[in-house]
Amino acid sequence: MPKLNTSNSEVREYIFNVAKKYLDFGIDGWRLDVASEVNDAFWRRFYKEVKSVNEDAILIGEVWESANHWLDGTIFDSAMNYDFRKHCKRFFGEASIDAAEFDSRVTDMRMRYRAQTVYAQLNVLDTHDVSRFLSICKEDKNKYKLAVLFQMTFPGMPSIFYGDELEISGVLEKDYRKPMPWGKKSDLFEFYKD
Repeated sequence: MPKLNTSNSEVREYIFNVAKKYLDFGIDGWRLDVASEVNDAFWRRFYKEVKSVNEDAILIGEVWESANHWLDGTIFDSAMNYDFRKHCKRFFGEASIDAAEFDSRVTDMRMRYRAQTVYAQLNVLDTHDVSRFLSICKEDKNKYKLAVLFQMTFPGMPSIFYGDELEISGVLEKDYRKPMPWGKKSDLFEFYKD
């Protein structure tokens, strides 16, 4: 994928103005796709422009690796916490690590960030880019529920991907991005509500 050419000042100004216009319409922030593919100077300016309109607007970067660099208070407020998913996958889904190793990994993940950043992390089990967590659990709803319970109680913001509560599964993109099964009955829906 080619990187966004943010060196053109007209393009930059256009993007900043669009971001500010949407804030004027009342959105509360931005989730920024493939954020690590854009240079830091652009994001620092984007941060300033957005905060000049609404200092409480949240900027969440999609960063697959450790996001410490982007969470220094000048680029993003939060990142999609793919490390959270990785550790949960190994413990709940695959059972390839034991409880002590899981605890060590999530403690290390939690300790690498400033306290306020930990509470702002977007903790994901599923996104539009990965196999569904229910499939990783081999459709074992008890394992899945344990992972969801951990997600809901771990410091940070739990992110529920559409259909997680209605048992959408799938390993391949055509399956994990299938349409929302409106009207489907599932005990997981009640579990998520509770």
